[in-house]
Amino acid sequence: MFTASCVHHRDTLPDIFHNYFTLNSSIHNYTTRQKDGLHLFNTNTTHGQRSVRHKGCILWNGLPAILQQNMSVSIGLDS
Repeated sequence: MFTASCVHHRDTLPDIFHNYFTLNSSIHNYTTRQKDGLHLFNTNTTHGQRSVRHKGCILWNGLPAILQQNMSVSIGLDS
């Protein structure tokens, strides 16, 4: 849900999270097959591989394109 919020609903998050994830299309100056995916930065430690930034990219990029495009995030706090 956090990754979907960062991708689709940045305005609802605090400013610190507005650039938390980066699209591949903003990294490369040319078209790639993964241009719509999240850019996965290299990590040198297992701690980095367990981070939300790293795992979020892996999980998000593993979703089917239809789920990546039209995800709506609603949090039911009334229940």
